Amino acid sequence: MQGVDRPRRVGEMIKRELAAILRRELQETSTGIVSVTGVDVSRDLRYATAYISALGGAKSQGTLIDLLSEQAASIRYALGQSLNLRFTPNIRFCYDRTIEEGVRLSRLISDANAHRVKDDIEDGA
Repeated sequence: MQGVDRPRRVGEMIKRELAAILRRELQETSTGIVSVTGVDVSRDLRYATAYISALGGAKSQGTLIDLLSEQAASIRYALGQSLNLRFTPNIRFCYDRTIEEGVRLSRLISDANAHRVKDDIEDGA
């Protein structure tokens, strides 16, 4: 049963190292704050999907993913240098919208509460 947990542990290792690599590599671009929100690794450890989120950057989501996909080989090489794995997985990048959706939902809730308070004040007057 030891091998069952291995893809999750390798995913966490890749997530930490990938965040450090992206911080170094994307420092000079106008991507804003880029974070790695998660990494899913296949059972055979050959493929990984990295979920990326960005806030405050001038680049669009698609442009950021295209930029990372173009640099995938060099990012994979850097991962291979820093991780002690027999085989470094091929990495695919996907944009993660959960942070943006959370901000949007929070704003909707705040607006709804503001309207509710306004309606309560008008009904009480």
